[in-house]
Amino acid sequence: AACLIDRASHTDPIDRVMLPQQTDPAHDAGSGQAQGTMPPLFQVSKRIQSCPDPVVALTKRFMALRPDALSLGQGVVYWQPPPEALQAAVSAVSLPAASLYGPNEGLPELRAALREKVAHVNGLNEHEICVTHGAQQAFINIAISLVDEDSEVIMFKPVYFDHMMTIAQLGGSAHITWGEVDPATLRPSMPWLRRHLVPGSKGSRLLVLCNPCNPTGVMIPEAELQEISDLCAAAGVWLVIDETYEDFVWGKHEHHCVSGPHVLHIFSFSKAYGMMGWRAG
Repeated sequence: AACLIDRASHTDPIDRVMLPQQTDPAHDAGSGQAQGTMPPLFQVSKRIQSCPDPVVALTKRFMALRPDALSLGQGVVYWQPPPEALQAAVSAVSLPAASLYGPNEGLPELRAALREKVAHVNGLNEHEICVTHGAQQAFINIAISLVDEDSEVIMFKPVYFDHMMTIAQLGGSAHITWGEVDPATLRPSMPWLRRHLVPGSKGSRLLVLCNPCNPTGVMIPEAELQEISDLCAAAGVWLVIDETYEDFVWGKHEHHCVSGPHVLHIFSFSKAYGMMGWRAG
């Protein structure tokens, strides 16, 4: 038996896995015909079956049909990493420590530098830092640590697809609650949040924000962000804020962070510094 990867579909390999058909043992050797067929013995999990195709894969399929199309489906910047980072990487790769396992939380020197950064730039003092292999790995770690299959997770559309897919892959597809969005601003509806996040209700476990939002680019004002944090704290709900695009702010707008024992922040090197394919730690 073998699994064949259909690469002609212009999707990631996981998108199309073709399995051999299983034949019924009740076989008429004389006629050479199988009496019937059985369901495939090799099944993928129901968690994976519940996941929709990632938007990036759908975009690739469309791009294959329309070479003149412009893809806005993935956050890939056009600039290279800073020369200092490239030089440091070349120097570091030959060090013996680069080939060894490192601390699970990240290199101490890097964590100290990041702790200083979030304190100085984001106003987040006395925060614990954990370095992960990409911002999405940070979200996966958070979800595994805080969410059970039957936990309600609040998200808002349009949503960053990897956040939704992570919860689905952990078995929580049926328990994602889509919060109302203000159609004029594309920000989470504050009246809906005030109705839903009721102290003592013990209904929700986690609320996910992307600020600035991927894919809309919309940023939540400081006052609204603080109120959302306060509502989550009163209702016993973890608040996760993906701030990967913190540097993509123009004009009079400013990016703000809120803090609290219930708030987890996700930051990233990849966009601002052109390190989409790097994995640091």
